[in-house]
Amino acid sequence: MKANPLLGSVGVLVLMTAAFTSCRDDGSGAKPPHVEPPPPATLVTGSGEQTSGVYNYCWKGLCVDMLGVMVPTDTLTAHVDEPLVFELAIEPTQLELLVWPLDAGTVVKEYEGFFAWRGQGETDLRYELAAQSSFQFRPDLAPGQYVIVLAVRASDGSAGYAFQVQVVS
Repeated sequence: MKANPLLGSVGVLVLMTAAFTSCRDDGSGAKPPHVEPPPPATLVTGSGEQTSGVYNYCWKGLCVDMLGVMVPTDTLTAHVDEPLVFELAIEPTQLELLVWPLDAGTVVKEYEGFFAWRGQGETDLRYELAAQSSFQFRPDLAPGQYVIVLAVRASDGSAGYAFQVQVVS
């Protein structure tokens, strides 16, 4: 039996709506106040810089779940032995970095400047880092294309930040 794509879309919409409203529903029926999402992060390499995608966040009381990890469409290049420099506009209280090969997932939807990506399974490349807003990290990655995710907790909430990096020799 074929799956009904409309029902799948409706299911995703219902889940997104529930997640979007769950942090602010006080039962009064009042519309929640406008809350800015967390500011994006930046990744800097010798070839340039990339502004992150921001996804799945609870920020200042507003919770938003995305269709997938929001990855920038443009790829940033880094050399195998080059440190990656991350800059956050917030002060984290907890910080974790995760890495997946890009082909270990699926692009589920494209947007202007970003695409929603879903990884297949857990990654073995997971690093707990000292909570700081600017830091260098030198992952041991073979040449290839990767999605790098920062999972951040801060006083205003939590957020996921994603980057797309091509590692070259």
